[in-house]
Amino acid sequence: MEKKRERIDIRVPIPLLRAIEKYQKETGIKTRTGAMMDLVRIGLKYKAPQKSGETF
Repeated sequence: MEKKRERIDIRVPIPLLRAIEKYQKETGIKTRTGAMMDLVRIGLKYKAPQKSGETF
């Protein structure tokens, strides 16, 4: 079963975008969206410990 997704549009400073693209290249992630989702997940795990059974 595919997880539902919602489209969002964001604007980021160019230096942040370059850092995201660098992360994407270093990790072999195919899309910028995938890299951004990965980085958000990492940030959420670091800043907000997950509740039991919660996944992103």
